[in-house]
Amino acid sequence: MTGVAHAPTYLGWSIFNTLCCCLPLGIIAIVFSCRTDTANLIGDTTRANAHSSLAKKLNIASLVIGIFFVILYIVFYVIVYQNQMFPTRTQLPAPRGFADAIQISAHVGRL
Repeated sequence: MTGVAHAPTYLGWSIFNTLCCCLPLGIIAIVFSCRTDTANLIGDTTRANAHSSLAKKLNIASLVIGIFFVILYIVFYVIVYQNQMFPTRTQLPAPRGFADAIQISAHVGRL
């Protein structure tokens, strides 16, 4: 083993981002992680550092996109769930006829 430091591959992070965050960017990050490993094996530190840097940037972008979509999903879910649990007056079903109007007014009178 030589005294040359190897560039980090970020392969584990790339696999995590592929499975959990952003599939397209994660796949590209895996490719550059593998290229980093190959460049480390042949001793090309310049290429290894360049591929490692790109893999890291892709992983950061994938993680940010994944977190953004999780937050967006939670906000959307809360808004939809809140509208289902507490409908506004405009979302309540309108009476279909005279009999329904009498039942509604009788029910309101008992409150």
